Order: sequence, then structure tokens, then C-alpha cells
Amino acid sequence: MTNDGRVKILDFGLAKLIEPYDTEVQTDVPTRRANTDPGAVMGTVGYMSPEQVRGQRVDHRSDIFSLGVILYEMLAGKRAFRGDSTIETLNAILKEDPPELSESNSQINPALERVVMHCLEKSPEQRFQSARDVAFALEALSGLSSNRTMTAALPLMAGRTKNRERLAWILVGVCLLGLLAALPFAITYLRRAPVVERVLRFSLLPPEKATMGAVPAMALSPDGSRLAFVASFEGQNLLWVRSLDSLSAHALPGTESVTAFPFWSPDSRFIGFFAGGKLKKIDASGGPPQTLCDVGAASRGGTWNRDGVIVFAADGLVPLYRVSAAGGEPIPVTALDQSRFETSHRWPFFLPDGRHFLFFVCSNQTESGGIYAARSIRKKQSYCFPRL
Repeated sequence: MTNDGRVKILDFGLAKLIEPYDTEVQTDVPTRRANTDPGAVMGTVGYMSPEQVRGQRVDHRSDIFSLGVILYEMLAGKRAFRGDSTIETLNAILKEDPPELSESNSQINPALERVVMHCLEKSPEQRFQSARDVAFALEALSGLSSNRTMTAALPLMAGRTKNRERLAWILVGVCLLGLLAALPFAITYLRRAPVVERVLRFSLLPPEKATMGAVPAMALSPDGSRLAFVASFEGQNLLWVRSLDSLSAHALPGTESVTAFPFWSPDSRFIGFFAGGKLKKIDASGGPPQTLCDVGAASRGGTWNRDGVIVFAADGLVPLYRVSAAGGEPIPVTALDQSRFETSHRWPFFLPDGRHFLFFVCSNQTESGGIYAARSIRKKQSYCFPRL
């Protein structure tokens, strides 16, 4: 990045042969060489993905990690992974998380930080699965306010020219004139009587010939249009969906033996649920369920954020785990604190920022139990405030 704001490409990276040829075939081309030996580590230190460092087979998701490293450096003004030696830098890539971008610049858009951190997941399965997904996430931030945040985050203030300063003052003047022009309309709007929100009251009865448990397990979709709940029909637990503008509910085939505590995807399209020792998801409009991972027999709730991360309680006596909404290997995101006599973590619930979540701590010590908050980006435990 030059002082006048131009980006120059200095390293074009390494090319990989997608279709390997047979090294045993004879060739007359003297410069043609065999593929890199398996396990060989090739790349620029500090920008390599964990799978590159390990010498494992890599694909396009390795490039997504490297892109995240570059985006982090552009926004923070420093490298994501640093060490006093090459070995320490490689070890940081494998085992350490980079510092939060907000620590370097408080003006960083939290949504932009989530995109960068999602690129920097250690496991390829937990990252964006394609460059198209990254582009879509960045395009979602391309509004005026996001652009201002991204611009403020880049360390280019020292290189601004007098023409840019003059333009900035002109923009300030235009904004002030616009505010003055809008002032009468704002005063009129504020003087209007507040709109009284309509309260919606309704009864939820079990479907015909079905029964609900002593503690009904239900979840309202984020768009407020549908309700998912568990009810027993002919001795079999099923997941049911009812639209709030309808008096009837319908069961979702394939959800037999569902336990309890369903939860919705942020776009209100899918429902997560536990059945047969598995975490599954199903389209709320119908279709076959998809198994995401194995869980325990006494799961205690789940929650789903906009980045496609699900945090769930795998069993009644374990910490919380996270897994991709596309499926994969679950990873612990909390740890039971034996010094506080904690016995389990359960009932996670993502906050609007999509990074922090609330959860309930069960403890044999009364003063240690309660509601806590943690972050889904870190693998280590991180309480944000005392119990409520």
C-alpha cells in the first residue's frame, strides 16, 4: 500500500496443477518436472494456511485463509501472525488466534471483523467454502456506513494530499447544509404522537390427537412468522411448524424421535434440532433432514448466527461446542471451570453482533451458577461479564 492510496501486487503466490500428470510418462520437454513431493512446505511465512504449514493437501480454501491474513494486515496495520523466528510464526498460525481488529482500531466495523476472522478459521471446514461466499459477505458490507468504516480503518491518513483535505471540507459543508435542510422535517417527525405497537395474543394448542410435554419446547422464527415446536403423535415425537396466520400446524417428516429445544437459522428457512444422538437441520417448508454432527443423548439447546456457525450444548454434563451449519467436526468453545464447581454449560443464545452469545452455567456452588456471555470466535473460555 503506497502513501497515495494505491495497492500494488508484489507477490503472485504459487501455482498448483489441478490435474496431476503421470510422473512415469516419458517426455522430451527438458524443463518439465514432477509435482512437489507430498509433505513439502511451500509458501510465504506469515501468509500460509495451517494445512500448508503441516504439509497437507490444500485446496482453494487455503487461499481464503491467506486472503484473510492480507485483509487483517490492511485493516490492523500489522501482521496477523508474528514471531521472533520462522518456527514461532508457523506455530502461531497453527495454534494462536490473531488479536481482535478492534484492539488496533476501534472504528473497525464488527461485521467486517467477523468476515476476516471467518476467513482465518484454523479448520478449512469452518472457513468460507468459496471465494464467492467471501465476495457475498463483503458485498453485504458495501453500504455507505460500512464503506466509511472500512476507509477509516485503513492506515492511510498520513498520505492524504491537500486536494483530499479540501474535498473533505467540501463534503463536511454539504453534510451540514443537508442537516439544516432536514431540520424542519425532523422536528415535525419528533412532534408526532408515538405509534402504539399492536400486541398479538393467541393460543397454541397441540395438533389434533397430539400431545405436548410438561414443558413445551418451541421456538419463534427470527422473522416472527412461524413457530416450531415438539409434540408427540401416536407415541412418536415429531417436529411441527405453525404459521402465526394459521390455526393449524403440520409435522415435518424425518424428524421422528426429536428430543426438544429446536432453534431457527437467522434467515428463518431452516430449523436445527436434536434426534437420535445427532444434531440435524431441516428446511422448515419440508424436505429430508441433514445430519451435522454427533451429540449426546441429553442435548440442551442450540443457536445459529449469520456466519453459519451453530453453538450447541452437546449433552447435559459437558461444555458448549460449535460446528458449521454445513456440518463438520464439533469444536469446544467453552470449558468447565472446576474451581467454580461448574457441572455443565447449556441454553446458548447468540447476541445480535453474531460473535458473542449468552449461556447458562450450572454449578454445585450457588454463587457461580447463572447467565454468562462468551465469544464464538475463540476456542478458549472468555467470560465477558459476571452472571446475571
